[in-house]
Amino acid sequence: MNFTTPKRADKGREIALAALDQFTQKGFVSASLEHIAAAAGIGKSTIYEYFKNKEELFVAAVEETMEMWFNDIRKICDRTADPIERLEIIASEFLVCEGDCPPSTQRFFFEILMQTIMEGGVFYNRKHYIREVHQKFIRTIADILLAGVSRGQLKPVIARDADKIAIAYLSFLDGMMLNSLIAGGYIDVKLQIAFFLQNLAPLLRSGQSGDIAAARAAMPEES
Repeated sequence: MNFTTPKRADKGREIALAALDQFTQKGFVSASLEHIAAAAGIGKSTIYEYFKNKEELFVAAVEETMEMWFNDIRKICDRTADPIERLEIIASEFLVCEGDCPPSTQRFFFEILMQTIMEGGVFYNRKHYIREVHQKFIRTIADILLAGVSRGQLKPVIARDADKIAIAYLSFLDGMMLNSLIAGGYIDVKLQIAFFLQNLAPLLRSGQSGDIAAARAAMPEES
């Protein structure tokens, strides 16, 4: 049995997290293995013991980001059972960066986007990976909506289109992320989140239309 495997995995994760910080600050192209190694407190040659090249290290950094993001969502869902509040907190933590916060999550997600659509980018020939991550995002938001339906907090008819609503919601987050990066402080992100959810909530919450019985009747029958 190889008892060094867990320790090796921990060291690889430390390097990936140091790389994540560098990629977030400087972007994939400008981040150097020398700086990443210095941030991780190791020599550059040690990186090659864990990762074949900078591209593989970028993928590992993305995986760490996704794991942290989904862990954050699980914590958010533990804080409140209200689906609209969950969506609001997710949007705020995804988009809002206040005070002396570290390099923004938005910047790194933008870097992932560029490395996906740019020919020769890290994910240009790995689009299946990005699709899998995006589908997990959709499923996570859809599950929040379905949980709200099961508790009677949201209209039952929403269960039909939970995935479509999740896609629309994630598209809002993506759009706000890009706009906030481009416009900087010109756009009040908090205000936009509040406006979006204030108008979305009445469409989702049960009892708003006064015709929940009709909504239940419209639900597909179980086989």
